[in-house]
Amino acid sequence: MKFRVTDKALMVELSPVEEVSRIARQTRVINFASGNPDLKLIPIHDVVGLIESAMAKWGVKLLTYPGMGGIEDLKAEIKRFAKGIGVDVDGDDVVVTCGAQHAFRILSDVLIDHDVTVFCENPTFYEILTPLRINAKHVVGVPIDSNGIVTYELEKLLKSFKSKYNILYLVPTCHNPTGVTMSIERRKHVLELASTYDLIILEDDPYRPIASNTPPPLKSLDSEGRVIYVGSLSKVFAPGLRIGWIAASSELAYRISLFEQLDFATSTFTQYIALEAFKSGFIYSHMLKLADHYRRKMNTMLKALSDFMPCNVEWTKPYGGFFLMLAAQGFDAELSLTEAIRSGIIYVPTRKFYVSNEQRNTLRLSITQPTFEEIIKGVEILSQIIRR
Repeated sequence: MKFRVTDKALMVELSPVEEVSRIARQTRVINFASGNPDLKLIPIHDVVGLIESAMAKWGVKLLTYPGMGGIEDLKAEIKRFAKGIGVDVDGDDVVVTCGAQHAFRILSDVLIDHDVTVFCENPTFYEILTPLRINAKHVVGVPIDSNGIVTYELEKLLKSFKSKYNILYLVPTCHNPTGVTMSIERRKHVLELASTYDLIILEDDPYRPIASNTPPPLKSLDSEGRVIYVGSLSKVFAPGLRIGWIAASSELAYRISLFEQLDFATSTFTQYIALEAFKSGFIYSHMLKLADHYRRKMNTMLKALSDFMPCNVEWTKPYGGFFLMLAAQGFDAELSLTEAIRSGIIYVPTRKFYVSNEQRNTLRLSITQPTFEEIIKGVEILSQIIRR
């Protein structure tokens, strides 16, 4: 029997990240594509201990349906954790979600309808584009440079689009896919524009716990309650736990929690494991190790690019996070992917990460899965492919 699917369902395509990740799982390659944290750094013995401890403390509670909005003790620990990494959530409520992606899926349904225009960096995190496009009147890309979103371009666009209200989605710290971190001056200007043009800002900030020397989050600079903050344990602990959170005003958090009832998505089991990870101090000690490790890996990647790449290649220079973006004149990242895989590497072409003005000559490189030696070897292989 042939089923009819909705227009909304037809808008969902295979993610370019999932597409190359499937290949990476089946092929022995140097994996520059993965968004997973460095799996070698997840201490399995410690995680088993956290599970056993959580079971011993809370027993059958781990196996029940989740309550609305998340476990209260976990929400309190998340607020304490957020404050420790510079995120001011005083006066806000926290809603626990099934990862950051689930958070934005809910926020898209709660805040965005067909009278709303959403602005975002161009390129932006691919996985957010579909829920935005399904719900919004327009999704508008704003250029990004080494200091983050170009705010004078944002202002020009805000003057051009007339909607019931506007929303700005940003990954201001260790941006995905570029790795760029927005400067403090741009952050302040973004908030000025938000006040002038009555913007709501969705701040996607999963990399802050594993980055160092970053400007304060938009949330902590916001004096008008315009910023809705989304955090995650995926980068600092394990993505398979699917624990994220939304920090928003009490009124909005309640509305989000009501909507979250529709799917019961946030596992009670993993919430209690996360709670034990906070209470035992595991998250805090683990976080310190990760920041140093990823910084050294990123520095290795940047040096290798400088050593091997020809003069027609440019790349971003992150000081944190998992990713950087590379652009090569006269190069087609999608067409060259097959040759790259045959040569022993894999990356993510970023054409689909663009809201508009797609660029075929750009790609995303991840530092998380390759060893230090593989990073150097893989960059050398990539440079040879680009030169051909």
